[in-house]
Amino acid sequence: AGRDTVRRDVRLVPSSVEGEEVSVVGERTPIAPLPALNAVTVTPERAASISGSFRDAYRTIQALPGVASNNEMSGQFSVRGGSADQNLVVLNNATLLEPFHLKESPNTSAGIVPLDVVGRLIFISGGFPARYGDRLSSVLEMEIRDGNRERFAGQADLSLTNAGLIAEGPLGSATTGLVSVRSSYSDYIARYLPDGDRRKPQYYDMLAGVGTELAPGHRLSGRLLYAHDRTSGIA
Repeated sequence: AGRDTVRRDVRLVPSSVEGEEVSVVGERTPIAPLPALNAVTVTPERAASISGSFRDAYRTIQALPGVASNNEMSGQFSVRGGSADQNLVVLNNATLLEPFHLKESPNTSAGIVPLDVVGRLIFISGGFPARYGDRLSSVLEMEIRDGNRERFAGQADLSLTNAGLIAEGPLGSATTGLVSVRSSYSDYIARYLPDGDRRKPQYYDMLAGVGTELAPGHRLSGRLLYAHDRTSGIA
């Protein structure tokens, strides 16, 4: 039996098919918009568990890989052998030039930002973007959280170094407020300083924040931080 071969030429004609409209919206994160390979984000819950009884954001950083600290009474830290002043500390996009209390003693220090008001903490131990400037060792960027949007709330805190009060709550349908005040335990700290019977260093800090939602996805906020140290006048 014979077999016939049939050839067919097929030509495809291009055409347009209209689909449904798709919208893509990008959102810039409040802090650290440029990612870094070794950036570590620490949630408030994890920061509180790491810092322990001191309730200090800097002691949270001391527990992270690549960070060194050789003094239990100091919140200062070093990265890759650098000094403490080679670390950049940023709070809501504002650089903190003096982020520690107790400047009188080189071996004792405490952070000026209460851990309980920090909403997010990002630590970059190297390879950070150029937007952070010329610091050599690391970047610590913190963001103050908004106040309670549902109800008025208060918190009293007693740590090994200071006592503090936090009040927060709604100030309107779209506005929230937060106030924090802390004061040191000078007698306790003096035990760990030379001439402890004469040295009576004291410090306090106050932080206030207010934020309002102007429109969905658009929020206006302001932060105020004041920190004061009183030394003993001993060289």
